[in-house]
Amino acid sequence: MIAGLSRDLVERGLAWRWRRGSISSHIRQEDSYLLAARDHGDVVGFALMSFDWDERSAHLLLLAVRPSHRRGGVATGLLDWLETLARRGGIRRIHLEVREKARAARALYARLGFEQHDRAIGYYDGREDALRLEKRFVPG
Repeated sequence: MIAGLSRDLVERGLAWRWRRGSISSHIRQEDSYLLAARDHGDVVGFALMSFDWDERSAHLLLLAVRPSHRRGGVATGLLDWLETLARRGGIRRIHLEVREKARAARALYARLGFEQHDRAIGYYDGREDALRLEKRFVPG
């Protein structure tokens, strides 16, 4: 289910890398967390994040919400939950990559406090550029 959503919503037009085995491998790791949002039993969104507790950083690997449930707070809710977990664990920054042409996703991340810190040419299959975004937290 999650792998199919990744293929259809995140990796659309790219080689399918986040297959069931890749996702399963990540969620078996104790430092990775997968959240799923459901509506009447159906998965309508998900987020996968890995944590590096020693480096005090987290990497948002995947985030997707079905078009029918966008602009309803699903993505914000998933990210809020992960950010709360990160802050409580002493994480000082969350970073991610997003397609440069994904305007709606970039707007969401900007609204949530993520800032661009780099650009990766050809990051996606050597064909599409990615923006590297980051959100830093003040220790406290």
